[in-house]
Amino acid sequence: MDKPYADQVRERTKAIFDRGPGVKDLPDWPAGTSEAEYNVLLAKSLGGLCIDKNLMRSEFHKYGIEPCDVLLRDGTYIHVKSIDSSAPASHLLAQALVSVEVLTYDTAAQADFQSKVAKGGWDPSLLRKKPTRVVLLVARKDKTIGPDSLFTFTQVNLARQISHLGAQGVEVFIAPVRRHT
Repeated sequence: MDKPYADQVRERTKAIFDRGPGVKDLPDWPAGTSEAEYNVLLAKSLGGLCIDKNLMRSEFHKYGIEPCDVLLRDGTYIHVKSIDSSAPASHLLAQALVSVEVLTYDTAAQADFQSKVAKGGWDPSLLRKKPTRVVLLVARKDKTIGPDSLFTFTQVNLARQISHLGAQGVEVFIAPVRRHT
């Protein structure tokens, strides 16, 4: 890899992490807790709505996609993943990108999402028409992920996804938490 290119990728990754997590008071991921259990804990801790595995569907997305794992009242969409390799990290990035695009352009999926929000006891009319804040919560066993420990493949993918989402008016934050074993 050309040194200037590698330096650019590292600098962009550091700048993304330097934005901060976008959410305060994120709980650590307790030992022996699955992702689904952590999402419930996270939602409760932040006063959010756990939407994990509650897929929104439309004619185009017949099998459904996950809008996010946890939705906050201010319209922040949190996507959660334990990443011990670049594959789950790439999945997390793709999930966030697809979710934003579907919630922006697919009216049937939007209606399905709003019904899920209403079933969760929230007034969906209080949410913006499209996502404007996304938090990518990342964890690794017994480590806190930082710009220097994020997989290089993921660093490149992260910069591209954030540029793409930023062009759509979406702020993206990386929120590293420690996953205890």
